[in-house]
Amino acid sequence: MQLKCNVGNFDRGLRILLGVPLSIYALSEMNIIAGIISFLLLSTAIIRSCTSYQLLGINTGCNRDNQALKYKKNILEGFAVSTSVYLTILIGYLTIKYIMLVINS
Repeated sequence: MQLKCNVGNFDRGLRILLGVPLSIYALSEMNIIAGIISFLLLSTAIIRSCTSYQLLGINTGCNRDNQALKYKKNILEGFAVSTSVYLTILIGYLTIKYIMLVINS
């Protein structure tokens, strides 16, 4: 699968604004899940390509020929996809942590 630019400037900015503080938190608290999520946010912002966007056909503005309405719709869809992926990872982590807590008590 070829990496295509599908992360626009606004989406990229959001990823950086969320990724930098999250990476600082991950390093200070040694939180692996926060580290993984911040790595995903920052790496997709840097390379301007998101694999989940590509699989779902979402483009948040790399092509200048997109219409404004389509652009706004793609940003919302893309942000929803990213949020759901990261929340799924977080819920899985918290579930495993809870199970480990119950087993150890």
